[in-house]
Amino acid sequence: MGKISSLSFLELKYNLVNGTIPSQLNSIETLQYLDVSHNHLSGTISDFLNAEAFIGNKGLCSKLSGLPPCRIDTPSSYDSKKKTRNVSIGLVIKVFLPIVVLLVILLIGKRNKDDSEQAKEATKSLDIFFVWNFNGKTAFEELVEATEDFDIKYCTGTGSYGSVYKAELASGKIIALKKLHSSEELFFIKSFQNKACVLSNIWHQNIVKL
Repeated sequence: MGKISSLSFLELKYNLVNGTIPSQLNSIETLQYLDVSHNHLSGTISDFLNAEAFIGNKGLCSKLSGLPPCRIDTPSSYDSKKKTRNVSIGLVIKVFLPIVVLLVILLIGKRNKDDSEQAKEATKSLDIFFVWNFNGKTAFEELVEATEDFDIKYCTGTGSYGSVYKAELASGKIIALKKLHSSEELFFIKSFQNKACVLSNIWHQNIVKL
């Protein structure tokens, strides 16, 4: 239709015609009658045409009375929408990102604390006096704690070379331990060395190798 140079009469109403109205329609000077109403046309109608010729086409818009107005997004409104969307995304990131980071830090800290407590409980559950698990420093610290630094109320007897204490370990095991008296006498030192030598040559799961 846009290539027709001479046209006087055109009626296509109620023909289910679809498509857009060609802009060249305004340049046909010989056109006297036009009716394309009640079809499926779309697009923008020129202000120089008759609105009644286009009624019933839901896809058409125009400034003419009787047709819906055309909605054209100006660059300024588009930029405003884009800017608003970017601000919203930035605000969401600023608000929720610190919260997510804080939660991750708290979870990692809790996990490390739980692992530390489990390791501590596992250590306590071991028999620290078993030859394979023996750690002199750990054993001494637990003995000091169990006897409240060798308090007299845990003492069950005293001999020439030391005192015997009763102690309950964290594992629930009750043991008797002997704390030697401090002395620099040669006889005492020799006696202690003899006992240590004998114990060093005995292989038993309840005797720690010196």
